[in-house]
Amino acid sequence: MNKRWSRSISWSDVDLIFSRRDIADECFIQLGFMKAGRHWYHERLGISIEIPNDILDLADSDKVIKLKLSEDSYVYVIGIEDIILDRMRACVHRISTSDCEWGYRLFLLHRERLDLGYMKEKSAVDLTSSLLAAWLEQNQS
Repeated sequence: MNKRWSRSISWSDVDLIFSRRDIADECFIQLGFMKAGRHWYHERLGISIEIPNDILDLADSDKVIKLKLSEDSYVYVIGIEDIILDRMRACVHRISTSDCEWGYRLFLLHRERLDLGYMKEKSAVDLTSSLLAAWLEQNQS
């Protein structure tokens, strides 16, 4: 990240799947974002946007939800299980304490409505099942 963006701003990080990066470039620049590699930064808003891929990877497309923003606009968001699983992978494999914390917070917040069967299946594949088991054990109802 450019040093001028690293001030003590509380940044929000958004990851997008977008197949037409040329359109994304044009739109983000018109909105006042500055581009650095595959990232766009908006200093005044404190938002960082990254397009890590052009396809939905490591997430179940059946769990994607459509959020209505206005009468004629909406966004698709990956399911909460896949967001938590992504944080778990970063926690375990990259030893990211912030991802451990955020994954656990999301787990606690959404615990009652999570598809735990799906999460157990996925976590067994990506070697995070012991973390999920620990979280489940800590929060037995």
